[in-house]
Amino acid sequence: MSTSKAKIQHVSASQFKTFSLCKRKWYIEKCTDTPKPEPSKAVVLGSAVHEVLEAYLRDGVEPDEETRAGRIAASGLHLLPEGVLEIEREIKLQDIEPPLLGYIDVLDLTEPWMPVVIDHKTTSSWDWTKTEEELKSDPQMIAYARYALDQCVAADAVEVCHIQYITKGAPEARRVSAIIDREHVDEHWEGLKKVAAEIKATSLLDSVEDVDPNTSACGAFGGCPYADTCAALGDSQSPFAGIENIKTEKENDMNDRLQKMLQGRRERTASILSQDAAPRVAEEQPKPVAAKDTLYFTEPAPSKDKYTDEQYSEAANALLLFMRNRDVRSLSNVTARPIVGRVLDLGRVRPYYVEKACHFSEGTLSYEKGTVYRGASNTAVRPQATKPQPPVAATPKPVAKPKTNLKSQVFTKKEEPKKQTASQLHLYIDCVPAKGASSAPVMFEDIIASFVAEIAEENKVSTPLQIDYGKGKNEVAGRLRVQPPTGCITVSSDSPYWPACKTVLIQAADVVVQGIK
Repeated sequence: MSTSKAKIQHVSASQFKTFSLCKRKWYIEKCTDTPKPEPSKAVVLGSAVHEVLEAYLRDGVEPDEETRAGRIAASGLHLLPEGVLEIEREIKLQDIEPPLLGYIDVLDLTEPWMPVVIDHKTTSSWDWTKTEEELKSDPQMIAYARYALDQCVAADAVEVCHIQYITKGAPEARRVSAIIDREHVDEHWEGLKKVAAEIKATSLLDSVEDVDPNTSACGAFGGCPYADTCAALGDSQSPFAGIENIKTEKENDMNDRLQKMLQGRRERTASILSQDAAPRVAEEQPKPVAAKDTLYFTEPAPSKDKYTDEQYSEAANALLLFMRNRDVRSLSNVTARPIVGRVLDLGRVRPYYVEKACHFSEGTLSYEKGTVYRGASNTAVRPQATKPQPPVAATPKPVAKPKTNLKSQVFTKKEEPKKQTASQLHLYIDCVPAKGASSAPVMFEDIIASFVAEIAEENKVSTPLQIDYGKGKNEVAGRLRVQPPTGCITVSSDSPYWPACKTVLIQAADVVVQGIK
């Protein structure tokens, strides 16, 4: 293994990530002639998906869904932009030493005041994908954002976006994006300059032995391909020490848990034997008092619940929308579970997830004995447990009113929505009312325009989207909750304010019509 003292000619976003993980791994990969490992099957598949998407965007070639890469790429075509696009744009940023080279999958310059940079990402599990907050500090996105802002000097902000494609199971894609302003990009860019300077200094070292390894990263991403090379250097500390320590800790933890389980079993057995020997006392023990903020569920909980309150609120919205569109007051667990599963991306949905979604519905849904009900109280629908009463003369049952289909997703010519009163809210998502509607629709952007202007002025920014951590969008939603709109509203789910505001509007609406994008 020979080394090269020549400084590297350029850096890339991937080099930043490798260098931050382990400097020695970066040095072996970039500054020696050590053979590089063969690309994994996942990397080969990801490259194939990229090629299919590039051909579609550049030349209009439809994905061949007879191939695996084609099926995966086809699942995300509806998320791709249209307009002034640059595909596989090669970039070089000179205000960093060494210069940074890279390729932007899609650079959308349709709106010069808000450029969009898009990167395609394939993954075997949604657990490995980046969130909106992680995109804001990702070195690759910061570098691409820097280039986009250099091209659009009039822009104050840039949208960075990952279109993520799942490679296992049924093909599916989703879009995750964040809007970051110029000041945020400049701040993180200065941090990357410091990393680049350290990379340059490391490249000038004489040998691999002079570069410190990060032994805790030896097992990352399935194991370092240069682990044998690193171990052969004879370091005082084995590069696998971190893995061995973790393994020992896990074994000790398992032994402790096993001993506790055995001790608990012995105690329960002794308790049962003592109860059989002693006379039973018919005394009801007081039930423990739950803490004020503790939630208890009737359905058994899984060992791990990784979903946030916001995700459960999304699942509740999906259930509510499903029930409203079909004009039903109750929903069985069997029907509710697939709806919750689609929102939480769950293959196996236990009743617990449905019940917890109802807890986070802000009172619009309730759960009892495996059934979901609209509203916090459904005494007219659900029989309540009461004490036995003396028999009374039977009274005739009220005649049930015929069900209507006002909230179905498609209106035929013979099925027009009922006349809307001034206090009602009819919400049309990704669609418009049928001809002959009683009132003209108002755009969602017009409804929130005054809120947007007020929040921007109060925070001294040009748009609430520039406020950190999405607080601006949440503040718009908060003011909508205080002043809920009425009338007929149309909204596009692509609106940057829609994710924050949709819970408020869907729960306030009397009629919700969901279009198909």
